[in-house]
Amino acid sequence: MNCVECDRPAHGTCRFCGRGLCKDHFNSANFIVTISNNQSKNEEGPEVLVVKNVLKCSHCEPLGELISLNKKD
Repeated sequence: MNCVECDRPAHGTCRFCGRGLCKDHFNSANFIVTISNNQSKNEEGPEVLVVKNVLKCSHCEPLGELISLNKKD
């Protein structure tokens, strides 16, 4: 697989879309692995497991606005 930007051999793939990336053309982003809403813990909102610094290409961009994970009654 080659880098989507420069066509040199890729060193990894974008976590979001799978495009190939070389060392010179990768970015990093945080990735939510799972969201758990454990009702027995009497907490304000869901628990989120996040992996920091996953590979991301320059083509993938978040859409929309951030949403709150806190419960509001």
